[in-house]
This record gives sequence, structure tokens and C-alpha cells, in this order.
Amino acid sequence: SLEAVRDALAPLVSEGFDALAAGSVSDAELIGMLHVSGDLRRLADALAIAATEQVDARSQGPLVERLTSRNGAGNTNEVVRNAMRCDVRTAKSFERAARLVHRDQSLTSGELLPARFPMLTEALRDGELGLPGILAATSPLVEVAERVDPDGLAAADAALAEAARGSSVNGSSLPPLAADDLGNLARIWASHLDTDGAVPREDEALRRRAFGLGQVRDGLVPVFGNLLPEVASQFQL
Repeated sequence: SLEAVRDALAPLVSEGFDALAAGSVSDAELIGMLHVSGDLRRLADALAIAATEQVDARSQGPLVERLTSRNGAGNTNEVVRNAMRCDVRTAKSFERAARLVHRDQSLTSGELLPARFPMLTEALRDGELGLPGILAATSPLVEVAERVDPDGLAAADAALAEAARGSSVNGSSLPPLAADDLGNLARIWASHLDTDGAVPREDEALRRRAFGLGQVRDGLVPVFGNLLPEVASQFQL
């Protein structure tokens, strides 16, 4: 069904492209094309984010059973990049968004549990949010999530989703917010929820510092972790 939509859309896009190049569209048609382009992009983003989430979910476990391995790829990013013909950075953004919409499965009932931000995820599914929007709306909340009340996060999730769809205030309808504006609103919510502010950067760095050794692979032992700047300087020397 999606392929049929793509095949039907392609000649319309070509026709519109040529009309725009020739300058033969009215102002209203021009703005309308931008509106429709935005609608299509958000819908495509939603589909790609959901697909990326499944690529990642099916690329866990034994190496031979991973979707990435079966497709000759080293990781999820490579699968997404090759399939969508996008760059590494864009694929990483899809991976970030995919983690936000991931739904764990209940160990008792087997049912899917809500996503981390269920209302924003629903707005994404409905095409009200695209990739930039979902990341802008959630990034400030993710930063404070461990320090704030879950009910507050739920309220922020609902308010941001409403703003993404277009909200109503005092009987007046407000248009849907663009990604940058959603990000600004999300930062306001994060500041409101996290009234004491973030842990000082130095204390946070001390808490997160770590150094680890992986398993031997192909005669090499991978290393990973986070180093304080002065320790990293010694390694660099």
C-alpha cells in the first residue's frame, strides 16, 4: 500500500517541481505546497522512526540472529543509512527518536507498555510531529527525567503534544508549533519541573566517570568509558 502511494505521488511531485521552477503557481498554491510537503515529511518521519525502532529491536541477541547481520550491516545506523540513503548524522537522529518511541513488553501479560512519552509518540504517529519535532520536544525532558516527578513529566508530555497538534486557549485556536518553538516550550517545562536545577557539572562528571574493558575480539580488547579532562590529557600524552 505504501509503495502504491509513493508511485502515485512521484509524478505529482515532478509536476509540482516543474510548475514551481517555471513560476506558474500562485502565492496560495506555493504556500499550500509547503504545507503539504510538511505533512508528507512528518508522516514519512513517523514511519521511518517506527521502522528504525524495529530494526534496533531485531538486532539484539546472538550475532547470527540479528537483522543487521542478516543484511550485511554492522549496526542499526548502517541499515537505516543504506535503506534511506541518508547520512550518518540523520540515521543517528532516527535512532535517538526510535529509542523514545520504543515500547517494552509486559513480562506478565505480554502486552506492550506505553512509550516513554506516550502523548508525543501518538502525535508522531498521527503525523503531527516529524523527526526534528519529536527530538526538540523531548530532549529537555530527557535531561531532567531522573530528577523530577513522573506526574510532572506526564503533564509536560500532554501539553507538548497538544501544542504540536494546535491548542486552544481562552476560546482561541492556536496553530501547531514548529519544531524550534516546541523545543523552547519543552525547555520552559523542564525548568519548571526541575526547580532546583541540574547537579553541578563537576559533580555530575565525577559521578559518571568510568573506564571499562570489553571482551577479547579478533585478538583485541575494546575499551570504553568517560574520562575527566585531566585524565584524558594524560592518555593523549
